[in-house]
Amino acid sequence: MAQFQLGSISHGTLRLKDLIPVFIDTIHRLTTPDMPTVSIDWIGADARLFDDDFFTSDDADQTMVEFVEILNELCPPFIYFGTLEGDGADFGFWVDVEAIGESIRHETESDESVSGDHVLPSENVIIQINDHGNATCYDMERNVIWSAV
Repeated sequence: MAQFQLGSISHGTLRLKDLIPVFIDTIHRLTTPDMPTVSIDWIGADARLFDDDFFTSDDADQTMVEFVEILNELCPPFIYFGTLEGDGADFGFWVDVEAIGESIRHETESDESVSGDHVLPSENVIIQINDHGNATCYDMERNVIWSAV
């Protein structure tokens, strides 16, 4: 299993003409033929990418919303797709620190420190957090899914 790549896929722009092609490329990179739950209804996409009128239409706005939803569906546990906190023009894959803390507190039923190894059967993962706050997410066989420093 390849480690999921965290970070930015597009920054410095909110233009749909810039974002939609990057989102399409990212969806194609993350999907495989054996993923029937991910469907992209983007018939004629190539032609639309060259139509400036499309990018100023409501269809482009709706397409953007759909692509963000698809990219979120493709995220591993405790990762979300969206903008970087504090920079609304930096789209990418980011660690959901609050969700990790909530899951650890729910599994351990305490408010103690979140550092150490935490088996989270509800997510089918192991989260390891060191005393510096670096986090690594493993599957149950201890293969790295993602890591954040």
